Amino acid sequence: MAIEEELRARKVPRDVISAAVRDHYPEEQERDVARGLAEARLARLGGLDEMTRRRRTIDFLIRRGFSSSIAADSVRRAIQGSDHE
Repeated sequence: MAIEEELRARKVPRDVISAAVRDHYPEEQERDVARGLAEARLARLGGLDEMTRRRRTIDFLIRRGFSSSIAADSVRRAIQGSDHE
């Protein structure tokens, strides 16, 4: 997560970072935010083939500080959700 990297760069102790992130930004909230961003990005890339849309959206989320696993999972869920609507 980008906020964690920023705090580490400012020499904040790891245990303080972990506690702050856990208390103020739970993983479920992070996944919800990532999925919302993925849905919006996928919609904007609608004219491209699915693999390109997936790759670009995952890269977009990673550049915003989400882990690769959360980014990939969010894109997968966003695509699955749009398939069922």
